[in-house]
Amino acid sequence: MKKIVFVLLAMILVACSSDDPVQQIDSIIGVWQPDSMEIVFADGRTTNESISPCESNNRFTFGIDGTFFRTSFPEGDDINCEELVGDPYQSGTWERISETRYLIRLICSIPNCDDIEEEYPEEIIFPDNNTMRVKIVELDDRAPNPIDYLYLFYKRVE
Repeated sequence: MKKIVFVLLAMILVACSSDDPVQQIDSIIGVWQPDSMEIVFADGRTTNESISPCESNNRFTFGIDGTFFRTSFPEGDDINCEELVGDPYQSGTWERISETRYLIRLICSIPNCDDIEEEYPEEIIFPDNNTMRVKIVELDDRAPNPIDYLYLFYKRVE
């Protein structure tokens, strides 16, 4: 009799726990630092580029509550570079549109500015827990070596 009660109790517990939806935390949540870039040209050639020491100080913060904030530094080799302040599009919101698509809305912080700048990368994937790859499609056919698209790689720092 004790075995039957134990089996029934175990079945009830399993049934109740499986009814609860599992809430996953999105992989984008965290603080990201630029790491490298891969450029893919229209003719199929690729090239890899490093991020400059100053740019490696950039941070992109995606909050669990859908907030976004970026800290920006200029391009260059100066490791003692100063943060770019005064960018009116430093913060905003993010949302996941599909498996690999995200929409980032940057909100203008200047008084009386109603502009919202939307960034909608072609694809954002996470090859591992600490790497984010963002695909950007470039459409400038006027360049001597037209770029088809590029991958921006970021590493998780928090």
